[in-house]
Amino acid sequence: MSYIDNSPPAGSMYLIEAVNPSGGCVPTHRFVSRHTADINTKVSFPNGGIPQKITGINEVGPMENSLVISPNPGNGVFNMNYTLVKDEEVTINVIDEFGRIVYEKQFFQHAGASKQMIDIENLAEGIYSLRMITGEGVTVRKVVLVGNK
Repeated sequence: MSYIDNSPPAGSMYLIEAVNPSGGCVPTHRFVSRHTADINTKVSFPNGGIPQKITGINEVGPMENSLVISPNPGNGVFNMNYTLVKDEEVTINVIDEFGRIVYEKQFFQHAGASKQMIDIENLAEGIYSLRMITGEGVTVRKVVLVGNK
């Protein structure tokens, strides 16, 4: 169901009412509307004295590690630009199409934006998976190697 109010009065506030016929819902705020007699009627109505709750979205910063590989496709020398949420050990794996680890690098990295270079020029052309493993989880990117062997 949908309803479009083509000419709402300036400054109008609306209440969206959801009715759960199974009764399995536990509301955090309750207001008994004078418009509930016919729940199938499409009604829009101004706030009508309901206390307003301020809602919004807080900026909380990065919640997970980020990783960008460039150039991609590339000839085997790739730059990894990444951001870590906290100081931690990092393991980089490059995995071939058969699931074999063909490159591995381990290091400690401080939180924040960083850059690493990986050199896999000795590998055959193809598509590889690059995994960045940290205590926060695993981030996977595809790396396309062209112009080699």
